Amino acid sequence: MRNALFFSLCLLAALPAESSSPCQGLRMMDGVVSTGMSLQVSQPLNAKTKSCVAAIGAALKGRPALRTVTVAVRVPASRRADGEGLKVAEAVRAILLASGLPKSRVSVVVPSTRPRELPAIQIAFTERRVKRHVAVVSGLSGKVVGGGALDGLQPVAAGQRLGPQTFVQTDAGSRVRLQLADGSRIRLAPGTLLLVGRIKLSQRLKREVELTVKKGRLDLEVPTGGKDDAYRVLTPTGVAGVRGTDFRVHVADNGDMRLETVEGLVNVKGAKGEVDVPAGQATSVDAGGRPAAPIVLPEAPLLVGPLEGRYKGDVVFSWKPVAGADGYRIRLARDPDFVWQVKMDDVTGTDWAGKAHMFVEETWFWQVIPKKQGFLGKPSKVYAIEWGP
Repeated sequence: MRNALFFSLCLLAALPAESSSPCQGLRMMDGVVSTGMSLQVSQPLNAKTKSCVAAIGAALKGRPALRTVTVAVRVPASRRADGEGLKVAEAVRAILLASGLPKSRVSVVVPSTRPRELPAIQIAFTERRVKRHVAVVSGLSGKVVGGGALDGLQPVAAGQRLGPQTFVQTDAGSRVRLQLADGSRIRLAPGTLLLVGRIKLSQRLKREVELTVKKGRLDLEVPTGGKDDAYRVLTPTGVAGVRGTDFRVHVADNGDMRLETVEGLVNVKGAKGEVDVPAGQATSVDAGGRPAAPIVLPEAPLLVGPLEGRYKGDVVFSWKPVAGADGYRIRLARDPDFVWQVKMDDVTGTDWAGKAHMFVEETWFWQVIPKKQGFLGKPSKVYAIEWGP
């Protein structure tokens, strides 16, 4: 048997715990399947690769607009000539068919690698054009469900298009990132229930967006719009009116709303008043609909290190103290949007010990956010380091 060679597909989706996904993150976008683990080009396939391919098959089967699937195994010309590449491709195809995909829709190809290119297993797909969608699932980790009614929610997949009036829900160990039709980006934290309502763009680019947060936490990035735009985020106790901003909304179990504005301006209305919350400030709305006077959030921390490099063992992350902060949240992830394999911790000091056994040997991004009275302040810059030999 030839020595196994590895190929890492794009690291774009997320998982908080590797054990919760055979692929350590799975993303399907623009006809390309991306995973967070290396798929081994070997004959026979190893157990991890088989498990990941089965998960890919299940995710593809759940896409109602799926038309074709192509398995491409790139190997050197010598391995292509002796038939090894074709055997690997057929083995992958067999697993996809066992997942329930129609035989007529799955094909294989064995192209040769280019000079200095590593062998690779690649899976691509085509879909029928889906008319009228308001959002796309651009990345997810763990179990995420969605649908038009709360009593009939089904698992959603990365790359899936969502229609208007669709619920999206994350459980205690999952996250999801949505790209809305107007260009907004939304990240749902664990334990969040969101109703993606109407999203309209007129010929004159007038924008109407309505989102309802039933519970949990959202991070939103909203592109600047026109003066006639209507962009609203509804919660049980208040409404946030947005125009070109970066902000966070949290709905507690008792319905209280908390909002932090990172950039721009947000107007928060409750049943008993309203306040403007400019960049760098935060407010809350109680169960009676009373908005609190905004407080000033702590500034972004200056990270001390590590700012770059490769590390084999434990790493101590450190940053300078921030005036007004009563604590800090450090978060690490495999992607700079902090969706994939996220690890977070809240500390009162200005350092945090990262144990090597907690991380796979790949690139990790990290950031620190100051805290004040339960609110999150301005985030630091994002830096990347690598674990591994």
